[in-house]
Amino acid sequence: MPSLSSRSLLLFLLPLFDVQQCLAVPPLSPDSTTPECSCYQPAGNTEAVFLNHQFFDFRSLDNETFVSNLTAPAAVRPSQNKGIEPLTSPFFDTGFFGDYFIPASWSREASEAAPVTLVNSHQNLYLARDAPDSPVHLTLRTNRLPSFQSASALETTEAAYLHASIHIRARISGSPGACAGMFTYLTDEQESDIEILTRDEKSTVRATNQPGMDVNGTVIPEASTQIAITQPGGTALGSWTDWNDYQLNWLPGRSEWLINGMSKLNKTYGVPRQNSNIQLRMWSNGGTWPGNMTVGSEATLDIEWIDLVYNTSHDAPGATCKTIASGTVCSLQLGTSLWALVLWAAMALCMLFSATFVALCLLAAPVRAQNATSAYVDPSVPTGTPIPADYTGALRPQIHYSPPRGFMNDPNGMFVDAEGVYHLYYQYNPTDTVAGNQHWGHATSRNLYTWDNQPIAIYPGAEGEAIFSGSSVIDVNNTSGFFPNQTNGVVAFYTLNTAEEQTQDVAYSTDGGYTFTKFVNNPVISINSTQFRDPKVIWYPLTQQWVMVVAYAQEFTIGFFTSPNLTTWTHASNFSRHGLLGLQYECPNLLQMPMLSNVSIENPLDESNVVSSDMFILYISINPGAPLGGSIGEYFPGTFNGTHFSPVDQAARIADFGKDNYAAQFFYGVPATSPQISIAWASNWQYTQVVPTGQLEGFRSAMSLPRHNALANTTRGDYTLVSLPYDLWPLYSSTSSLANSSTLANSSLLYDYSSTAPSGAVTFNMTIRSIPLANVTGTANFTFMSSVTGESIRGGFFLGGDTPFWIDRGYIRGFENPFFTDKFSTNSLIDTDTQTFRLQVVIDRSILEVFLENGLRSATTTFFAEGMLDTLVISTRELNPGVQVSAEVFGLNSAWTPLADSNGTVAGNVTMASQRVRRNMLGHVNL
Repeated sequence: MPSLSSRSLLLFLLPLFDVQQCLAVPPLSPDSTTPECSCYQPAGNTEAVFLNHQFFDFRSLDNETFVSNLTAPAAVRPSQNKGIEPLTSPFFDTGFFGDYFIPASWSREASEAAPVTLVNSHQNLYLARDAPDSPVHLTLRTNRLPSFQSASALETTEAAYLHASIHIRARISGSPGACAGMFTYLTDEQESDIEILTRDEKSTVRATNQPGMDVNGTVIPEASTQIAITQPGGTALGSWTDWNDYQLNWLPGRSEWLINGMSKLNKTYGVPRQNSNIQLRMWSNGGTWPGNMTVGSEATLDIEWIDLVYNTSHDAPGATCKTIASGTVCSLQLGTSLWALVLWAAMALCMLFSATFVALCLLAAPVRAQNATSAYVDPSVPTGTPIPADYTGALRPQIHYSPPRGFMNDPNGMFVDAEGVYHLYYQYNPTDTVAGNQHWGHATSRNLYTWDNQPIAIYPGAEGEAIFSGSSVIDVNNTSGFFPNQTNGVVAFYTLNTAEEQTQDVAYSTDGGYTFTKFVNNPVISINSTQFRDPKVIWYPLTQQWVMVVAYAQEFTIGFFTSPNLTTWTHASNFSRHGLLGLQYECPNLLQMPMLSNVSIENPLDESNVVSSDMFILYISINPGAPLGGSIGEYFPGTFNGTHFSPVDQAARIADFGKDNYAAQFFYGVPATSPQISIAWASNWQYTQVVPTGQLEGFRSAMSLPRHNALANTTRGDYTLVSLPYDLWPLYSSTSSLANSSTLANSSLLYDYSSTAPSGAVTFNMTIRSIPLANVTGTANFTFMSSVTGESIRGGFFLGGDTPFWIDRGYIRGFENPFFTDKFSTNSLIDTDTQTFRLQVVIDRSILEVFLENGLRSATTTFFAEGMLDTLVISTRELNPGVQVSAEVFGLNSAWTPLADSNGTVAGNVTMASQRVRRNMLGHVNL
């Protein structure tokens, strides 16, 4: 069939119907609805439709007499502190505009949280042009006076809006300390907004659903998210000083933020539930959120048009929209473009004709129409193929797993199959570098360092859903009935998150964990709670039952459930209020853990030193509320009888003394008699969504090193969880060390690894022997630094006193945040039997991990340097006579470089993905 442009097709179809009424929509009419459009569909990842539409285009005022000689009003003077100034134009009081919006004149006195009095003035709301021949735009202004902040605001005349799509074209300019905002507002806890802070980077926009703090004044991390302005059709960062389209879709149970037509964030937290008004504001109050403007400075919000699509409490009871096929739903996917309205009308008429006409219509349609029976797939998320990535960035870890792009958090569903392939799934937002739009990303590896990115494994099933954390098992005996004649069927358990509830759902895979089918009778557990999540499932052979642990998050309880078949679950017991509580429990793990006979030997993981044990650990993540702030993991050793877990004591054992190790999960399928293997998320919810890798390199977050784990008894610590890096030797750049010294006592070793370890990944081991039992003195320190910028990250050990070990990332300059704690410490007792201290350190561009005393203590620390670290210094000072110190430094090869093409792009497992898609289409799902 010959190609046909959309415009040609439209002209071909125009004679079939009358489009004049759609084309004649007055841009500033009191009612922008039309007889041809009974409902309206906004842009974004939504099939929601609304009954009402208003479009206020200030550019269309060019020929009005009251804009013939526009000049900006004088700035408000110090004496004008009452907000009683007259309107700057008759336009604001006319039916064209005044029926819907009213300029605000209210004031708000200063307080402790907002130390500057705010006064809204009509004098700060005016029509303007950039030049005499430029289009008209609306301006809202704020300026700082000595005793108050003069601001401006527009509010809808009624708080009757119940769900809406609010869309403006705007730019912001001016001094730091101001806030430009677009809100839905009823109360401080019923509010959704887009805000731009003039103190932020010019590509940064804040997307917030209130409340932002809990009753104790603690910041709620999921309330506010930074999103980036990108140019239409690309990934290049934009600036809020330029004209951009900003859109907030307030939907039932979900808020969506779009910039320049691209969906940036979906959020189910704090979605407003009641009738609200709509506000546009330019303001400040000297508080910590906007900042404090300098006296005499000002900032402005310019708006070309406002596009509102909405429902209200005034709509007729039971009023609903007809289907798209009826021809009455007008899509606004191209903003306020009338082409979109006409094309949808054409689309609807095509439905009345033959299949050939339908095909022609599909050529013309500017957006994707979804059949009511089709599966939901976010159009911006690729399916059936891995996401390509550039892993060469200066901050991109080379031996730690990180996602191809977007935002990653908790590891999920980890298992090792019968062929020795490790499957890592993870919480993944493929469309933005902040949390939201949660899927299960997927990668596979045979050595836990060289990862093949696979296609996304599990997708939301409908808009407003998110696939939260969970686990996977291999149903060898087909207890579920999903896998006749198969021993490698994989069953995944995840929390389905919606605005109404968190439930535990099941999906199963017949191709070894690459593609999944959701269980038709989901959910398998539902308790009508919005704080019930993160199922981890294991097989308990003594009772021949499956066991699930799952978090009743804000009740500080871990529930235990049992099942014979993975789909029918019975509650067995609870484990409540143990250890550190924080504000909620998350991501529990239950597993049997072997013991080490002697943790002090040189190779504690030697097979002969690992002893089978009946001990279990219950691992719980808490967030927020960690001792250092934000998120952390703790564990409880104990016994388990198939239904009840009994801890050996009430102590809270901390898994990692750094600040960037959370939501650790252990691989299913590792024999209980062997050291277990875990991976954690190497970040912290206090700052993960603002670290600079998102803006600079298009991804956020990495996983920790894979770790061997076992329990060990020590002098003062029974059942300590040992963590050591999984075998690094496959990554060694050479069989011999890059640098070493066996005479490092009261001496130093300096090594420049810029040319010998181009990956930026290095590990070193240091051993201190013959430490006296009394009157011990001396220190052992290390520093990784940049020869270009002078930045450094450091650590060290005091052999005397209470033997503290410390880490300091405060000399790194690439990231500043009040929650980015820069110093950490722990205490590590010297083994009196061996009189030896051992330290292993791994650095990988933007992440440092340390392991003390054969893994009895460990820490994970991220950092974001302006210059590549390339020099290592190891030194000891003031050691007792006779103390011996040795150290070895090894370079680590990049795990990503061998997978990249000539352009540096890592494509992922494209071959296997295409094979799976082809076989699935033929009905052959087993590889």
